[in-house]
Amino acid sequence: AEAQSWPDLYDLALSGPRHTPAQVAALAELDRAIDGGVPEQVQGALDRCSRAKVRKAALADLKLKKRSESEEAGISLAYLLSDAFRRLAQERTGKDDPTFSEMKDPFFVDEVPGRPRIGASSLCPRDLGMGCSFVDSVEPKFRGPANVFLSWVWSYRLSVVCDGLQRWALLSDRDPERVFLFICFFCNNQSRILREQTAFGSDTLQNLFERRLVKIGCMVALMDSWDSPVYIQRIWTIYEQFVATHLGIAVEFILPAEPAATLITELEKGKDGINNVISTVSKVDAEHAKATFEEDEQQVKRLISKSIGFRSVNKAVKTRIITWIAEEFKSSIDRLVQEPQGDMGMTPTVHAPLVFESLSNPPC
Repeated sequence: AEAQSWPDLYDLALSGPRHTPAQVAALAELDRAIDGGVPEQVQGALDRCSRAKVRKAALADLKLKKRSESEEAGISLAYLLSDAFRRLAQERTGKDDPTFSEMKDPFFVDEVPGRPRIGASSLCPRDLGMGCSFVDSVEPKFRGPANVFLSWVWSYRLSVVCDGLQRWALLSDRDPERVFLFICFFCNNQSRILREQTAFGSDTLQNLFERRLVKIGCMVALMDSWDSPVYIQRIWTIYEQFVATHLGIAVEFILPAEPAATLITELEKGKDGINNVISTVSKVDAEHAKATFEEDEQQVKRLISKSIGFRSVNKAVKTRIITWIAEEFKSSIDRLVQEPQGDMGMTPTVHAPLVFESLSNPPC
């Protein structure tokens, strides 16, 4: 029999003739030590494994397991929405509502006496080198196997991310404590990436990104606005939409509450409002979209140009976004219909089929 998980390995170790109780205990201690990330504890556990004569193959299996757990981990939505994270962001940046771009240096780069970089003093479970990702630095209850991939932009403010994801969880009836998001800010080892100025991901994009997206099986695309959204100006988000379409991955779009309300208001204006929305969200231009790292930008664009080309990618992304807007409008109608008559408040001033037909057949 082969072990499919670390508990299975424990079972085989306990029942099989190749592992002694001392070896099983030593491996269990190493497992816990790697989770803790304290260098002295990991070294002590490795020394115990050596004294117990644990086989190299068993050590390799455990290290691979811990690496996979780390690489596949997501950050808890409950943690992201917590007061604790909001205070951390505010204290580190000195801003009430910082962008994630403004957080990156205070979190991962700046050397400030008495304020260590996030994860700097912990071992990384992926290679047991110094410095781990944000997700590996939080309490175990705030990380778990990623079940949602977040497509987003670092220039978003904290309020935009929290409001949008809180609204998504409410509308989709998801428990924040059971949602673990793959968000590059938290899940990639940003301290190493930013300090070493490495263009992470572009060189292994097709393998690592697609494999991760397939394993998670669900993408949430967080739009900052429907009116000149930053989302469609970044090459990574455009590429993520293209790959999700190519792989048949389910994508749920979401807006924070305020821009979601103004979107419905605009659609209710009739033909002019509909055309305005379509015109705005159709400005997808993969060929001129930007990325933080020039190497990433060029590599992603090479991948696009070698596949179906910029025009086809633009069309695919536009179609997804327009389909979502039609669904957003339909959902707003459904919610109004389900509310008691006295609580309906505003009602649509435009015939719904006009919106659906216009959004389903946008002008070229």
